Amino acid sequence: MKIILDTNFLMIPGMLKVDVFSQIREIVPDPKFYVVDETVKELKKISNDKSLKQTHREAAKLALIFINKFNIRVLSSKTTSFKNVDELILKIAKKGGFAVATQDQAFKRVLKENNIQILILRQKKYVKLA
Repeated sequence: MKIILDTNFLMIPGMLKVDVFSQIREIVPDPKFYVVDETVKELKKISNDKSLKQTHREAAKLALIFINKFNIRVLSSKTTSFKNVDELILKIAKKGGFAVATQDQAFKRVLKENNIQILILRQKKYVKLA
């Protein structure tokens, strides 16, 4: 299964100390992890924003480390027009048959309406296919 990880999902390990990657591997056979380039930009911005709490900055830095450590593929947004990162992820997911891992409630509704498979964190402890 090809899975696009959004910004808030990537920050779970740093914020809640939950190993979402191992948990996904337990419920999804042979997962392939992806992020969009705009997510990487968001994480870099968060990690350098001194107005945010240190825990948020550190969680974003850890997410960037995981992107490299786990060889998560970065999808380019250059060929897709979009208003925001969620719209970009939706378009790529629909076009490429991706599932999406997110914690964003509004985005989850949009994904559901578009019949996109969703991975979520339940009870701040375990990953589940929704």
